[in-house]
Amino acid sequence: MIFYLFPNFDVFLFVVLFILCSIWLVFLYRKGASKRKSFKIQFSILIVLSIVAVWYLRIFPFAHNIEIMNLSESLTGKRFWSWKNFKYYDGSVRGEGYYLDIYKYSEKTAEYFETPDSSFFEEYPPESSSLTRWRPTPISENEVEMLEFATPTYAGWKGKIVESQNFIRKIANSPDAYYSFRHENSTELYIISPKDRMIILIYHNM
Repeated sequence: MIFYLFPNFDVFLFVVLFILCSIWLVFLYRKGASKRKSFKIQFSILIVLSIVAVWYLRIFPFAHNIEIMNLSESLTGKRFWSWKNFKYYDGSVRGEGYYLDIYKYSEKTAEYFETPDSSFFEEYPPESSSLTRWRPTPISENEVEMLEFATPTYAGWKGKIVESQNFIRKIANSPDAYYSFRHENSTELYIISPKDRMIILIYHNM
């Protein structure tokens, strides 16, 4: 039952360690004045580590939104805020898995992407990312295999994830959007749809 409350094992482990450390600090405090200095030092350390862990585990409010904003800026050269429309993570400790983020941005941002400046196509994503430069959709015929791998439908998948995959394929095969990708041992696919005001981020390694 506890794993239904904490489906992410990292979060579950953090909560357990936090509780144990808190019990230890209470023990030190109740030991009296001789232990108060040690209590203050360890309490300060616990607070700092907790803040770092909360941010790293994306428990902190808007932490993932900020991560998406920074990633979007590195991919497009434009810094903009977006909010979650749909998210699906299915991964293993070995790094294998399927990760999908669909984030929606403002009308003002959509207006920019309707007619982005030349640097958007000529400089982004940067060469260091090993991704292709942004290209207008629809995808070309020789990229159909890449799109199919990036938008699979596995046995047992149903509901929103299947609907999202169909939605992504529709955007990729229609005009008025942009895409960038890397298709090697694993696949990364990024799509920007000004019409739908969405940025789609996919990582598939299975």
